[in-house]
Amino acid sequence: GRREEGLAAAKRALASKRGRVAKITAIKVLAAAGGLEAEGILDEIASREVDVGLRALAVDARDAFELRRGGGEAVKRRRVAALHKVAEATQALVAAPTKDVREAAVHELVRLGHLSAIPVLRQAFLGDASQDVRREAALALALLGDTEMVETFVRMLVARAENERDAKIAADALGMLGDVRGMHELITAYSEGYKPGVV
Repeated sequence: GRREEGLAAAKRALASKRGRVAKITAIKVLAAAGGLEAEGILDEIASREVDVGLRALAVDARDAFELRRGGGEAVKRRRVAALHKVAEATQALVAAPTKDVREAAVHELVRLGHLSAIPVLRQAFLGDASQDVRREAALALALLGDTEMVETFVRMLVARAENERDAKIAADALGMLGDVRGMHELITAYSEGYKPGVV
């Protein structure tokens, strides 16, 4: 039925050279489908995937399966150390007085690869006093696969005549994220002679 079709499509997307967002979607399909086969594929991604965003999605999906089976204590034990490190980096990102420390916190959040870092990274992207920290936060969101930021990045790129620096950040993030919704504006920018490095 539909579950088997979804699993087959997800496996094809993960095995292909398709874009990153196709793989993000495939992981979400596996998470929704459930079952031993889906869990096995997610385990493989969680342990071997080099892309931090794909790995984080797979870990969250795998943990959600375990929680549904009543394995809350095992998930909690496995996650407690990582969540403590995420909390420390989050505190540094929010409260550190120097931009270097806040940038280092962004890099640590990416290294940890925890989706729980997305809200604080969005906050830093939207409101940090340092342009460099905002840029690193945007790239971190792209690395973690935050497809909800695509429209924001596209709007920034559209406004490239008003704010060149933000447009470059947006172009870099869109290129890294690989979401097709950003391609039209990246191509339009390129055809107009805009070349920030990723188009």
